[in-house]
Amino acid sequence: MDITVFDILRALFMFTIGGVIVVDLTSYFWHRFVEHNGFLGEMFRPRHVVHHEGHYPPESLRPKHPEEYKSAGSKGWYVLAGLDIVLIFLIFPLRDAVPLVVGGVLYARFVVQYFHIVFHIPSHWLHRFKRFKRLIKLHDIHHWAPCNYGIVFFWVDRIFKTLREDMPKEKEDIFPGYKRS
Repeated sequence: MDITVFDILRALFMFTIGGVIVVDLTSYFWHRFVEHNGFLGEMFRPRHVVHHEGHYPPESLRPKHPEEYKSAGSKGWYVLAGLDIVLIFLIFPLRDAVPLVVGGVLYARFVVQYFHIVFHIPSHWLHRFKRFKRLIKLHDIHHWAPCNYGIVFFWVDRIFKTLREDMPKEKEDIFPGYKRS
């Protein structure tokens, strides 16, 4: 089997761009419709409600000390990742599926998860950059209003018209229909 330059470029595309697209698209839909809107019932929503209302309510989005960061701890993201991986291997040939899955897993674990943590940590070194401050603002708006579901990067919100760039004057219902006990 001869490997061509095209094969290498294709694998690089699947690893970099493909992985980002899959992760950002599927996490947008999961975050918006399952965790916020309860599309699959109430099984996956409570932990996310705790993330928004317990650990990081709008009036206190950053703990005083970095070591106080609390993960949402939702096992639903592992279910989503597992489904993504299975579907990718069913849909794509092996030569595309492997770099797509590896790139997606690395992106989700080391970019999305890291940035989300850093959004909630005060005075992280990335906070000094204008572009990063904009991402933090968009993420903060998500804690106030039903929008900006992209978690870290908000290109999918732009496509589906859920991007908001201005902070609402008061907190809006971000968990419609959720019954708090």
